[in-house]
Amino acid sequence: IWYDSETGGNQLDPSEPLTDATSYYAALTDASTGCESATRLEVAVEINDPGTPTTEETTQQFCASDMPTVANLSTNENNVIWYDMDNGGNQLDPSEPLTDATSYYAVLIDAATGCESATRLEIAVDINDPGTPTTGETTQEFCASDMPTVADLSTNETDVVWYDSATNGNQLDPSDPLEDATSYYAALVEDGCESSVRLEIVVEINDPGTPTTDETTQQFCASDMPTVADLSTNEANVVWYDSATEGNQLDPSEPLADATSYYAALVENGCESSVRLEITVDINDPGTPTTEETTQQFCASDMPTVADLSTNESNVIWYDSETGG
Repeated sequence: IWYDSETGGNQLDPSEPLTDATSYYAALTDASTGCESATRLEVAVEINDPGTPTTEETTQQFCASDMPTVANLSTNENNVIWYDMDNGGNQLDPSEPLTDATSYYAVLIDAATGCESATRLEIAVDINDPGTPTTGETTQEFCASDMPTVADLSTNETDVVWYDSATNGNQLDPSDPLEDATSYYAALVEDGCESSVRLEIVVEINDPGTPTTDETTQQFCASDMPTVADLSTNEANVVWYDSATEGNQLDPSEPLADATSYYAALVENGCESSVRLEITVDINDPGTPTTEETTQQFCASDMPTVADLSTNESNVIWYDSETGG
């Protein structure tokens, strides 16, 4: 039996808590006589308590998209283990996922003795998830000729970033070109956190194809005053440009110029060909006939006709007007 003094003193109940830096005294008892030892055994008690861990933040915030675990909880000390209760409870594995609005309890471990803190540190966890972005169109259509990029993808929210995968993957630059029949994944960004569940957008890129023609060099007569409308392709719905890419769209009434290239784009469902057809124009002008006499005299008695008019060239035809006629 135990006493709080070497002689006399109080007999201690076995459930009595021990006190650090205190001596306790044991007396042996004879079971048959009930006699106790005349001299008691002194036992000095040292109670080790590593102390409660400390932290700069008793409420710790995490992003749901980072999939935080117990290992991400922070204290000023290294040798800590975590529990799910402030007393007793279950020791948690470092890989255990954290739960929003939940408290976790840290104890410090004394490496020399293996003792744990008598009083645990409570950490409250706040996990932020901005939510999945929304859109009116989960399939979004673009024209190849517009050279669409990630920046052209549309959501109802503005602060989004885009990935090439539903989880993890690579964050995409807004200038990255979009690809046909490809999915892109949007995460909303709020307070430095991203959505844990991303929005999937499927991209369709329309390209009507390049127009075709039987003549990539097309010839015209200058006297016919040819215009863009006279250029010929096998397809009807075309628009014309002065450049293979970008450039100016030409009005059908625009006069053609000799030795000049024109570029046709096919138009379907509001989209134009991404690659245009090049047509080279050759405009023929035989030149003005010449004569030694711009005033020519005839005798009425000869009954002169147009055939009697004279030029230095033979292959001429005659009109009654300087233009048109």
